Amino acid sequence: MTSGHRRTLELYFIFSYGLVLLNLLPLLRWAGLGTLARVFEVMAALSYPALYLIPALLVTLLVARLWRARAAAIAVSAVVMVSLVQIFLFADRIVFSMFDFHLNGFVWNLVMTRGGLASMGASPASSATFAAMASLLVVMQAGAWWTARRLT
Repeated sequence: MTSGHRRTLELYFIFSYGLVLLNLLPLLRWAGLGTLARVFEVMAALSYPALYLIPALLVTLLVARLWRARAAAIAVSAVVMVSLVQIFLFADRIVFSMFDFHLNGFVWNLVMTRGGLASMGASPASSATFAAMASLLVVMQAGAWWTARRLT
């Protein structure tokens, strides 16, 4: 991988860290927490984006190695992988706001079973809204790549 590709990738993942952090902020719950619990929550909130992005980074680095650092392959891999992370976290956030628990086997069963989501009041409009938000997350990540590329 060339130094230009490496710098673009570094900037992209720094930008993505901030965007993932923004995606996770609504999950923070401040009510009734003591000082020590708030410190723990802030530390967890600051570390989770990095943990979620590690698999995306590893796949992108593998793609860069396999395709001999072709700029297009690196860009597509980085944007697709981080977009998948963002979409997953957004879906988890929706589930958490509705049921007060995170994605798990029960929720996965509801999503994958015919009529499961409809039984909970989901409509085609719900699916369209989620698809629009997922598309927006992909566009946002592509914009982060474009910005990183322009800055290097």
